[in-house]
Amino acid sequence: MNSYSFSKILLYIVQIVSCKNNVYEQNKYHDDSENTVNISIDDIIPENSVKNELRGGSLINIREYPFVVSIQKKLIPRCVGSLISPFWVITAGHCLIDLNKKSTNILDPDDFTVISGRTIMTSSDKDGQERKVEMLVLHSRFQRVYLNYDVGLVKTKDKFTLNYFTQSVKLYSMPSEIKTYFQFCKLIGWEFGNHTLDEPSEANTKKLKMMNLRTMSFELCKSLLGRLITQDSVCSHLDGKCPGQSGSPLICGDTLYGIFTWTTGCLYPKMPAIFMRVAKIYIWVHNVTDGIYTEAYRKVASNAMKVFEYSAFLYILQIYAFIYF
Repeated sequence: MNSYSFSKILLYIVQIVSCKNNVYEQNKYHDDSENTVNISIDDIIPENSVKNELRGGSLINIREYPFVVSIQKKLIPRCVGSLISPFWVITAGHCLIDLNKKSTNILDPDDFTVISGRTIMTSSDKDGQERKVEMLVLHSRFQRVYLNYDVGLVKTKDKFTLNYFTQSVKLYSMPSEIKTYFQFCKLIGWEFGNHTLDEPSEANTKKLKMMNLRTMSFELCKSLLGRLITQDSVCSHLDGKCPGQSGSPLICGDTLYGIFTWTTGCLYPKMPAIFMRVAKIYIWVHNVTDGIYTEAYRKVASNAMKVFEYSAFLYILQIYAFIYF
């Protein structure tokens, strides 16, 4: 046997060993053998699985994740959002509609307030910044029953002042067709206890928390939830945790990778948490924030509309004066 043949055989052996090690590493974190759940997918309606209880994780200070904001409706914490610019917040789309009605009606922006820079979310705590809302925007492909394209944008009337406690977050910008694997990601939200979107929380702490979540492969997630999982979904194991309020950010690396949408994992611990894949709506977000409302439904606050109408009237008056005088 010449040296070339021996080297080739040695290379094959190294490749086989490497492949076995890779499989071991994948199975080490993605052991699917115990993930069988005796539950009918037909019984699961994502819209009915919206939970607000946050269970697990550790307490943190807002300075560690200063982009996290609380979206409140009539001063009741409704959802979590992420500040992506001084004027714009991204969250789950179902946070912006009336889930008590069967149609997809966007709620009144005048009822909403966005609060940043606050570690403990109580009415007596006046830390941070509060901003009233000018406009709510919903993706036109949003489907309320299955919570597909469950993403919304909130524009505030006045911009946030960026400082140590209030910052914007980078969106994950890699094309969605390119699958990037993160072994662990972080979810951030407030511990408000178990409550619906429109009722006050009875939780005592209301403190900001962070939890590490193991990501779940698309294939495993699809095998568990079938048609409820699409290419715009990101899934994670819960391992006994409960992810809290809708809209909570999933941070992978240093970017916003997903937006928490729904889960049955608070009742069925082996079921995953489902997130909206940010890469899937990256271009849409930039279009909306640039004033291009293709594939978007929006609702503007009543007083903001009055200002717009008054400004339009002045603009027309100026054109009239320029032409005739």
